[in-house]
Amino acid sequence: MKAVMFLLLLLLLLLMMMMMAMMMMMMIRMISKTTKRQMWIVF
Repeated sequence: MKAVMFLLLLLLLLLMMMMMAMMMMMMIRMISKTTKRQMWIVF
């Protein structure tokens, strides 16, 4: 049972990381749009 709980926690962490990454990318897109597409943001 402990292994299952550990796997669930890992999945939750991965989901949180993905959500954070999506938020960051959306924020950066908004910022790049407001700054008239300056190329200091490069992925």
